[in-house]
Amino acid sequence: MSFAIPSASDPLRATFDLRDIAAMQNAEVRARVQGIPAVRRTCRAWLAKNAESVCLHALARTRHDDLVLIRVDRDSQTVAWTFGSLNQFEEALA
Repeated sequence: MSFAIPSASDPLRATFDLRDIAAMQNAEVRARVQGIPAVRRTCRAWLAKNAESVCLHALARTRHDDLVLIRVDRDSQTVAWTFGSLNQFEEALA
C-alpha cells in the first residue's frame, strides 16, 4: 500500500508533514480524516480569526474516500494533490 507523494523538489512537499501521510496506515487515524466541506469550514473559520494568513493547506477525504491535500483561501478551495485511496488498506486486509 502506498500513496502518490509529490517529488522532493515540488513546492507542495512543504505544505504537509510526511508523518501525517505515514500515519494513514492506522485505521483510527484514517477514520478521523474529515471530508472536504468540514475541512473547508474549519480552515475558513481559522482564516477569519487570522487576517495575516492568506490560505491554509489541509488533508481531507473526498466522497470517494481519496486522501487529498486541499488549499483553502477566503474565497475558494482547490485540490492541490491527490494521494490515493484510503480504502487501499482495507482492501489489502480482505
